[in-house]
Amino acid sequence: MKFLLTPELGRLAKWLRAVGYDAEIFKGRIADLLAKATADERIILTRHLALRGHRGTPVWLIRHDRFGEQLKELRRSCGIRLSMKRLFLRCLLCNVPVKRIAKEKVGRKVPPYVFKTQKDFSQCPSCKRLYWAATHWKRASQILKTL
Repeated sequence: MKFLLTPELGRLAKWLRAVGYDAEIFKGRIADLLAKATADERIILTRHLALRGHRGTPVWLIRHDRFGEQLKELRRSCGIRLSMKRLFLRCLLCNVPVKRIAKEKVGRKVPPYVFKTQKDFSQCPSCKRLYWAATHWKRASQILKTL
């Protein structure tokens, strides 16, 4: 499942990426949004009532304001899975799948304490951002458990 979100759902997009879904934020005209969603075979997620009932491109109207409720809503309506196994498989910024990187290649790109205490690292091939299982991982895991 691939999603195209309108800008007001930026936090939801970040969380969808965090749980392994392809979630792109679109900033442009509605006509272009519909064309891109159709071309890329994406489901549009929005809070804009004007897009409701559009034919040809799947549009899911997000009713809740809080991202946790939004994720629950998508789990019920779209059947998305909030799996710990898929946690942080995509770059939160670029939406690109991350790749494992050997600890030796990380070197001085992370703080010394992180290098000393962590053994597994991933990197975004696009923006080169590094990821490891630290406090953000634990916090996200706790939030997912409550959902």
